[in-house]
Amino acid sequence: MRGLRAPLSPREESALLRVARGDARPQDLASEHLRRLALLELIREIDGKLALTELGRVRIAPSKPEKWIGDEVTLKRP
Repeated sequence: MRGLRAPLSPREESALLRVARGDARPQDLASEHLRRLALLELIREIDGKLALTELGRVRIAPSKPEKWIGDEVTLKRP
């Protein structure tokens, strides 16, 4: 549970969000950020791809928009 409360640097936070979007490969991000995020159990590598752990998904839930930029969005009028 330490990963939920541990402070992240702006670059670690950015790396975590890139993993959440699915557009980050291990070689795209600083190894020290990946090591720390993995140590905090926020991410893991599966078959050469980075993925959020359940704890990582909980960690980003407050900051994750419902739709990521580029997703199709339907506007609802009141």
